[in-house]
Amino acid sequence: MSFQKIALIGNPNTGKTSVFNRLTGLNQHVGNFPGVTVDKKIGKLKSENGSIEIIDLPGTYSIYPHSNDEKVVFDVLNNATHPDHPEALLVVIDASNLERNLLLFTQVYDLNIPVMLILNMSDVAYRAGREFNHEAFQKRFPGVPVIETNARVGLGIDKIIATIKTGFKITDFRPVIENYTLKLAIDPTSQSEETAERYKAIQALIPAIVNFKTSANKKIKVNRLDRILVHPIWGYLIFTVMLLLLFQLIF
Repeated sequence: MSFQKIALIGNPNTGKTSVFNRLTGLNQHVGNFPGVTVDKKIGKLKSENGSIEIIDLPGTYSIYPHSNDEKVVFDVLNNATHPDHPEALLVVIDASNLERNLLLFTQVYDLNIPVMLILNMSDVAYRAGREFNHEAFQKRFPGVPVIETNARVGLGIDKIIATIKTGFKITDFRPVIENYTLKLAIDPTSQSEETAERYKAIQALIPAIVNFKTSANKKIKVNRLDRILVHPIWGYLIFTVMLLLLFQLIF
């Protein structure tokens, strides 16, 4: 399966634009989405069959529109005749904050559009003792490629490009929310109820797809510090000394 037009979507501050810049290099330009003054960043990813258009959609926490930027995302994904409607989506999320970021992913997945999950900032998640279970994720979302990246240094970008060129699609589609359509989700009450339902599904999914690892040595060090710093006698003495030192440094 080859794509002609792909869009990047993700929460603000997940490194989405960094991924876009890595994929497109200098082959990009900035314009405006039709009818609004919201920036539209478009780039080209070169391939053997020509080039693939990459669109960097505005950052959004949800598909539901609550601002001009989010309305652009809603309009692009909800209207198959929109000039920027993509054939596939790359969902960029912060790997160290999966619960919040997976809300947007589940919304996109339920549209049944070919989707790739990009776990950016994976180095931060790893240092925090979190490892992603790819096998468990594939059992729940078959056909969704998952790539761990650190866009700041370019780690994982080659895998994204190779997967795009090979093609991907959802198989054995099982929506997170049954009978989900964007047109039915405009009502604020429906949005609130559906969001709560999604978070319940995400909270049930997290333990299966994330391995939380904390070294025994780290636990021992923390416990030792706690015994001293919160001690009913030594704790107060340490606190008093710190305040005196701080006072001396100031004056």
